Amino acid sequence: MKPASALLLLSATFCTFAGVPQEEPSYSLTWKPFLGQTLTYETKISIDSGGKTIEITGIATGKVTKIRTNGDYTVETLRTGGKVIVDREAHEAPDDTEPEIAEYTAKGERIDKKEEGEQAQGNMLRAILSPTEFVPPEKPVKKGDKWVRKIKADEAQSLRAAEIEYEVKGLGKIGVYDVVEVEFKYAHRGDPKPAKVTGSFAFDLKDMSLVKSELTSLDAKMGEEGRATIKAEMIRK
Repeated sequence: MKPASALLLLSATFCTFAGVPQEEPSYSLTWKPFLGQTLTYETKISIDSGGKTIEITGIATGKVTKIRTNGDYTVETLRTGGKVIVDREAHEAPDDTEPEIAEYTAKGERIDKKEEGEQAQGNMLRAILSPTEFVPPEKPVKKGDKWVRKIKADEAQSLRAAEIEYEVKGLGKIGVYDVVEVEFKYAHRGDPKPAKVTGSFAFDLKDMSLVKSELTSLDAKMGEEGRATIKAEMIRK
């Protein structure tokens, strides 16, 4: 084949493929931890209730301490370097002496133990921030995909029935991590005045471990009568 003819053929081939839309890549958002994997995050929670402000900061270090044959795993988390600022007055928080132990199914759902009485009341903040416990979809997803997760009410855990709508926003970069970003909207069902909760997650493309999460809850219920604006952030160190 003559050089000129080869060049024309190559150009035609390029033009043909250039005109074909490229399919968006899909991602399985399920984290596949390994035994001993340790992830450390800077955490920050800000609460504004009727002009009274509280800011809680610290370091959370989670370590995968057990992986079962069915893929279920255990994460032990220690919180250190805590500080609580109430209306600009700072207080040091004691470091954990014992880790919080949480068990998860292979697909990332938390296996909760039933708690009653004072222990359940102590989980009120966790109930408010429950959307940060991301559960991945069953199938791989791509940019623009949406899905809904329904949460059943559980009085023992201070959890109300809710729905979370997720949407994959695409790829990004956070520090040294290449990430896939997912946004969410969270709403309680059957609540005449539900809190407006939105947020996002960013997952490391290498293994889908969490790199960053953000949450904003407007008009969240606090106690029997109070309402508050809550903002929470976790970012990998």
